[in-house]
Amino acid sequence: MLSLTADVSANVWSHAMPIVTVRIAEGRPVEKKRALAKAVTEVVAENLDVPSERVILIIDESDDEDWAIGGLLHADKLSSS
Repeated sequence: MLSLTADVSANVWSHAMPIVTVRIAEGRPVEKKRALAKAVTEVVAENLDVPSERVILIIDESDDEDWAIGGLLHADKLSSS
């Protein structure tokens, strides 16, 4: 996290390190995650005017038992389909 006071130069933002978290269901192949990392990094770098080397991407995978919609675990929803 980057905290700046009002008297800090606006140029500091051009060097800020964007951190992006993407939450996905567990089980996608590494090739898909590589493609996701490349695409997200390119979009963030371009839109925030930062070098791609400064973009951090965290891929947070969740098992179907670890999340719910409307009170129903996704694992239960899958098993009833």
